[in-house]
Amino acid sequence: MSVPISILFATAQRPELVRRTLEALVTAEKPDHFQGIWVVENGVPEGVERIVADFSSQLPVHYLYSEEASKPASLNLGLSQVPDSLVYMTDDDVRFYPQTLTALAAAAAAAPRSSYFGGPFDVDYDSAPAAWLLPWLPYSARGWSRPYEAPTPLAHGRFIGFNWAVYRDDLRKLNGFDPTIGPGSTADSTGDETEFQGRLKKQGFQPWYVPEMRLAHYVPESRCSPAWAIERAYRHGVGWGQLHRSSPLRPLLKIKAYAGWQWARRSAPIEEPRETDSPTITLAHLRESKWRGRIEGLRQNAA
Repeated sequence: MSVPISILFATAQRPELVRRTLEALVTAEKPDHFQGIWVVENGVPEGVERIVADFSSQLPVHYLYSEEASKPASLNLGLSQVPDSLVYMTDDDVRFYPQTLTALAAAAAAAPRSSYFGGPFDVDYDSAPAAWLLPWLPYSARGWSRPYEAPTPLAHGRFIGFNWAVYRDDLRKLNGFDPTIGPGSTADSTGDETEFQGRLKKQGFQPWYVPEMRLAHYVPESRCSPAWAIERAYRHGVGWGQLHRSSPLRPLLKIKAYAGWQWARRSAPIEEPRETDSPTITLAHLRESKWRGRIEGLRQNAA
């Protein structure tokens, strides 16, 4: 039985990346009952509505606008408009391969209804990062996959935010995305999709890894630098802390985070890191930034 599939993504101040993503979708194979693409621009308008109009003769693409400069709020707006379907959650900076959508459709048709899905991804670099820095970058900047050749249920499945799919009604039943987590939230952290997938798993939903549900994620040169990695470690730390702020172990996690920060800051130079710093100095700043972020995330109250 064919499963209706829609695509939803938010965007802010990156119109040319939206154009690039839509160009890739033009040539992607469309499954039966493909419902269309919903693009939600948020914050200051930067011409995305015009770009969507340019593609309207080639794609069933729809434009929405959210004045609130928040990714989770934009996705929640999109969910109010997307039809009943399996919603492919992605971003404005990805490149779909020809088989990506049809692979998801085939996997969903064979899986139980109480499932959600995710796949691997490659990276499109402007300029590849230094080899020593690559292990310290997030998966979004270095790629991710699992060693399976067919759709496979996972015991623990938390997929990257730009390459996963979940049924619209399941998103709505769990009240959508937490507006206090993620880009554009007060903390401007990461982890909004991870937090939601955690809720899905607690409700008994089964994550499925789909190897042919593959994307390429664009990574600019600016996101391959030590300075960006350090800043990203802080934001990831905040997101991690937010994900654990409702845990009964929160008091112990606060103590551990503070101890980790004290340990890390003793090995990190007082001065701000520079692009010319050695790997040892950069790693020291990364650790300090991560633990400092975790402290901040754990301090915050849940929505």
